[in-house]
Amino acid sequence: MDGVLANSYIVLYGDPTLIDSGMPNNGKRIIAYVNNLHAQLKYILLTHAHMDHAGSAHYLKEKANAKVAIHEADAPYLNGSKKFTMPKGFRGLLYRVLYPFISPKPFEPDIKLKDGDLINGFEVINIKGHTEGSCAFYHRETRSLFIGDSISMETGKPSLPPDRYNCDTELLKRSLKRLLDLDFENFFPGHGDPIIGGAGRIVKEFVYSF
Repeated sequence: MDGVLANSYIVLYGDPTLIDSGMPNNGKRIIAYVNNLHAQLKYILLTHAHMDHAGSAHYLKEKANAKVAIHEADAPYLNGSKKFTMPKGFRGLLYRVLYPFISPKPFEPDIKLKDGDLINGFEVINIKGHTEGSCAFYHRETRSLFIGDSISMETGKPSLPPDRYNCDTELLKRSLKRLLDLDFENFFPGHGDPIIGGAGRIVKEFVYSF
């Protein structure tokens, strides 16, 4: 689903599940889209707690009565007990000015995930480095991998997110080696277009490069 800054994906295989919720104020649009599919959201799986992925989660939790799940390491950023470090430079200054006006309401997630958990057919894979609790969600049955921001497709090919947005880029590179053991053909990034078919080869070649 486009138009919410970061990609949001609605998966109807099993219980209807939303992967990432976009920026704040996108909740109504997402609910309308789900209603057009004649579906009722059961889960909201967040790949990490950055605002462009988790911003509408609280609204959807309340209005759609869906359970919000996020890795336990990123849960404190949802409930407000921890705050992300702002990037340096002009972009960081802009965030500091705008954040009080656009920041999502703090809330407690329903489910705190751990590495290796299974939720509605998705295996939780903690890919540390973008944030401590960044996760990929691997759906083995459909050979599909939802990666969040750990790999971007904004340029049309796999790339790492800019260093200024990562808590530890070298750790991210090491964490991504976990993808080499997975059998997937479909790849769904947080930014850029998905790869449907043949994704395993493309993504693994990228991961082998570092």
